[in-house]
Amino acid sequence: MAFRAPSPTPAGTSGRLRQLEIRVLLACFLAAWLAAAPAAAREGFRVETRGGQLLEGTKLSLDEDQLTIWGDRSERQLPLSELLLVTALPPEPEPARPGAPRAQDLRPESRGDLLILAEADGLTGDRLWGQVVGGSPYGIEFNVEGAAPFEVPFERIARLLPRVSRPVDKLVLLEGAGLDDRVWRLLPGGELDGVSGVVDRVDSTGVVLESSLGPIRFGFDEILGVVFGATEPAEGAVDGAPVTLRLAGGTRLRGGLLDIGSGRIELATRFVDRLVLPLDALSSLVHRAPGVIPLADLDPVAVEEWPAIGEPEDMLFPWRRDLSVSGGVLALAGVPRATGFGVHANSRLTFALPAGSRSLRVSVGLVDEVLALPAVGTVRFEVRLDGEVVASTGVMTEGDQPTVLRVDGLVDGSRLELLVDDAGDYDAGDRAAWVDGLLLLGGESP
Repeated sequence: MAFRAPSPTPAGTSGRLRQLEIRVLLACFLAAWLAAAPAAAREGFRVETRGGQLLEGTKLSLDEDQLTIWGDRSERQLPLSELLLVTALPPEPEPARPGAPRAQDLRPESRGDLLILAEADGLTGDRLWGQVVGGSPYGIEFNVEGAAPFEVPFERIARLLPRVSRPVDKLVLLEGAGLDDRVWRLLPGGELDGVSGVVDRVDSTGVVLESSLGPIRFGFDEILGVVFGATEPAEGAVDGAPVTLRLAGGTRLRGGLLDIGSGRIELATRFVDRLVLPLDALSSLVHRAPGVIPLADLDPVAVEEWPAIGEPEDMLFPWRRDLSVSGGVLALAGVPRATGFGVHANSRLTFALPAGSRSLRVSVGLVDEVLALPAVGTVRFEVRLDGEVVASTGVMTEGDQPTVLRVDGLVDGSRLELLVDDAGDYDAGDRAAWVDGLLLLGGESP
């Protein structure tokens, strides 16, 4: 940049001009610094009511049956019976930097340990992402996201996947050994080896298995997974308001909401009586109130999946419940979601509507892991009731904010179809999701 020679100025004004120049330069430097600084993460939550009202605040508290949403200058109270969803506000996107990766793949299975608990009430068991910190002859001591360590009894555990580095949906296919436990490891030559017996104890570094050859110790660095035999899912309801929630690190669990306040959330669960977590670990929460059925609780009565090129049997990424099609966490716009279906274009999931269904709300979009792929995902979503289109989106692409689809008047319908197509431009990178879908029964409208 070149500078022009200064023109003569009247006497007595040079000092004021110099001060003005300094202020202008400081303002320019400040503007440039602010533009270069990364955007601050948004803090807070979005609350959705049964009536479709959206409330945002920086913190939450629960006093008996009243939920308070605290804003910067105001507060709103909501009867807990009216609560439908709580979702963490997404972080502000950082400015793109030349040469930087487009995104990080949000897949917590690339780190930490995973406990998959036994199924309960016919639904997928809780998935706890965290760290094995010890154990006893009766269970595994575990911790998740700022909670105090707790012990999970062996009979509640279906699988232990330590130091997970492979897609979870592949590891859950490892077979058990009937009533015995089985430890799976990968041998140096690449072969799978399964050793059966009874897990005697687990500590922070490995597992001791009582086998026909005597006790054998396996370090976590050599174990792919431990499949437990004699599992007994916990039965009966837990205290508190029934919820399903997803934590920022990937943990997904069902429990009873007991309290929110002082920056924490307290739950009753099937594996520990009281679980206290930092509130900022919460990503999303679905209130499983009477008259509300999470769509992900239902099994499709028919599934159709077909690639843009080839036959249906050539489909590489089949649908997944509560996971993306690659086995990752269902995350949209930086927020892991509590429930949903991961799908790939082109797909159609068909459901028989439960009796009394009147309304549907569901969020849709491309999952965040698409941002790490070389292909640019583009899809369209469509909801059909008995063959008639009742809700749809235009073309959605990666990075778009999720869209909420709402359908009333389901009372006379019997068949609900969820369709995703490739928007006519091939299906590479078209990893999509239907998340936090809820059916409201009776006279409710979401």
